[in-house]
Amino acid sequence: MRRLLPGLVSLISLVLLLAACAGEPTPTATPEPPTAEPTQQTVIQGQATPLLPTGIAETLVQALPGTLVNASTAATPGATPRAAYTLRLVSYYQQGGITGTPLSIVLYGDGRLIRDGVESRVGAEAIEPIAAMLTAMDFLTIEGIFTSAGRAADLFQYTVTVETQYGSKTLSTQDGLTPDPLLELYTALRALGQEPAAS
Repeated sequence: MRRLLPGLVSLISLVLLLAACAGEPTPTATPEPPTAEPTQQTVIQGQATPLLPTGIAETLVQALPGTLVNASTAATPGATPRAAYTLRLVSYYQQGGITGTPLSIVLYGDGRLIRDGVESRVGAEAIEPIAAMLTAMDFLTIEGIFTSAGRAADLFQYTVTVETQYGSKTLSTQDGLTPDPLLELYTALRALGQEPAAS
């Protein structure tokens, strides 16, 4: 029994020593991943943009060159456009193209038309559709990027000035960056005062 006692004491001491050395591991704090803003993926001209915080993507879409944005309705979604425009003057100037021949058209609200320096008159049937186009697009509130710095020489550049009872505004645009409503306006203005084709 005396021989077993020292061995037992040694064994118990060894177990206590190992228990003291092993101990419990000290817990460490796990950092939480940062919370990200809501994101969305926006397709711009057939390309998917990287995920962007909500708000930034909408700003990019609004600022795309060639995209027509109305300042009045962009600031207040659902806002009703102004009442019908009363046309006082529309001045249209076109330059560039392969031939480089400029075209100048000035239409007054009273029906007077000056096309490349030649004066004539048009009736209400010519003025009213143009005034309706300007009202529909709320021309005086249009914002956007419609020109670029590195444009080719053979592209057409356009400048249109509109004066109404609400004020006046001038826009400059070029081929490839002109929104459809403005292209339709330009087509209607170019048709004014043209000689009918000989049959």
